[in-house]
Amino acid sequence: MDFSVLGLLMLFPHSLYDLKQSFSRSLSLFYSSSLGSLQVSVRKLLKRGLIEVHQRSQQGRAKVTYRITEAGRAYFMSQFTAPIPAGRLEETVLARFHFLGLIEQEKRIEVLRFLIAAIEASLSELQTLKASLDELAIPPEWQEVAHYQMATADYGIQAHQTGLAWFKKQLKREVGLLGSSGRLKAPP
Repeated sequence: MDFSVLGLLMLFPHSLYDLKQSFSRSLSLFYSSSLGSLQVSVRKLLKRGLIEVHQRSQQGRAKVTYRITEAGRAYFMSQFTAPIPAGRLEETVLARFHFLGLIEQEKRIEVLRFLIAAIEASLSELQTLKASLDELAIPPEWQEVAHYQMATADYGIQAHQTGLAWFKKQLKREVGLLGSSGRLKAPP
């Protein structure tokens, strides 16, 4: 969540309410947040000096907004290729992709390659797990239960394969935008 809060603050200062609204409008497709979880993240980022409080008066009322600091910008940029937490692959890669437009073209390609490698590694783990499950001798009374558990593993594998193909398509687009000259071309 911290990465996504910093990403939103890279765009412009937000109040806590604005952060909640921005999450609801854009990040909620792959990341759920509550006002409480946003408050925890904001407190943590403030404590680390990655964001700062800005108070201003709006229509005679004090309004508190948060801004990203230079240290916060540096930290945000470093997180694009930081290790992905276990069990958080989808939300992490999608959050990083969501904010990819905030970084330089060459770095985007590096990040996409990093994300693809992470998806490939996770897919390989799932395939290994599925292969070991396929070799188990399932007693007849557990066949129905095992069927649905195996189908769930199949779903995970197919979801990873679909995500992998999609990210490879995005990488191909980025490489195409950069072109052979090494200069950024206009998007199609």
